[in-house]
Amino acid sequence: MYGTPDADGFSWTEAGQEVGYRDISVFSGTGCGDIWAGEKNGDVLHFDGSVWDREYLDFYHFDPVAGIQTFGDGWVAVMGSGRVELRDSESGSWQSLGYYSEMLREFHAVSPTEILASGLNHFYVWNGNRWYEIKPTNGLVNGFASMASGSVYALASDDTSSLHLWNGETGYLRDLEQVAGIPDFFADQICGSVSTETIWIGGRQDNQGQYSAVFRFRNGTLENVSGDALISGRILAMTELQPDDLFVLTWKDVWRFKDGTWSRETGLPTDEVFTTIWSHPDCGVFVQSGPTFFKDYSQE
Repeated sequence: MYGTPDADGFSWTEAGQEVGYRDISVFSGTGCGDIWAGEKNGDVLHFDGSVWDREYLDFYHFDPVAGIQTFGDGWVAVMGSGRVELRDSESGSWQSLGYYSEMLREFHAVSPTEILASGLNHFYVWNGNRWYEIKPTNGLVNGFASMASGSVYALASDDTSSLHLWNGETGYLRDLEQVAGIPDFFADQICGSVSTETIWIGGRQDNQGQYSAVFRFRNGTLENVSGDALISGRILAMTELQPDDLFVLTWKDVWRFKDGTWSRETGLPTDEVFTTIWSHPDCGVFVQSGPTFFKDYSQE
């Protein structure tokens, strides 16, 4: 999978080893030879650098895969059908992580023995043996993300969108501390940096508003970095390729925030509806619509 070089750098091309015309809801991976994809019909696919194979998990058919996390030591966590499944790094077998009092909606795995999750009503943590209820959500949880240091944050929306830090304590008392709030803001997406202490938040200043905004949380300070960018529609996903090199996806556009400047990506089909985006510094950026489109930024 390589981008096509041209006079302006690199242009978008249809990925050479893409999964075909599949309805992908999420991507993840540790590198170009270890990419995972979850479909809206509940299937999980894996690319080993040569071919795509299907993994067989006990998810309900036509129930979308809501999230995938991959780690360098070979284990994988996947959420679907309101629960989390964990792939053993040695045997490749999948384990369903117990039972809980409500369907899970969002999750973030720190390790196989520390997984943070949320339902409609409560936060939960998996300790390697069972789920523990932490606290009420007090609003809709839009997702989790982590910084390069491993600090985990949760994004919640009620009357005010708020960012909460997971303290990672392993005793009975666990909590999520609110570290920032955005009044009159309807948060949609959260994205963490893999190499810096940065969290990105995307959403709308008005629930019926035409344009979306992006905030950056760094060193305890929340900053609106949207500037003059007219990001039309709801933000579906975000991914950071390099430090302060953020890609933002809406249903019809891909926006790039690099070195403090916004630009809208060109060269993607205008008649496609986009569903998700993922990047890796060694591979480039992947955008899913019908086929998967790819751009290699690693050489820039």
